[in-house]
Amino acid sequence: HSMVLEPLTRTLYVFAGQRDEKYLCDMFAYDIATNTATELFSNFSAAGGPNSSFTQRAVIDPSLRELYV
Repeated sequence: HSMVLEPLTRTLYVFAGQRDEKYLCDMFAYDIATNTATELFSNFSAAGGPNSSFTQRAVIDPSLRELYV
C-alpha cells in the first residue's frame, strides 16, 4: 500500500495494498482525531486513478489538496 499524511486535516490516505495474493485498488481516509476510517473508493482505477500494483508510490500536496499516486 501507499500511505500519506495530509498535515492540515491530520488525515491519512491509504491506497491499495495486497490481500491473499491479490493486488487491491481501493482508497481509504483515516481521520486521526476521530479514529475513523472511510472508504473513498472501492476501485480507484474506475474513478480515474492508477491500476492495482505492488510498488506504487504516493505523495500529497497539502496546499493544493492533491494526492499523486
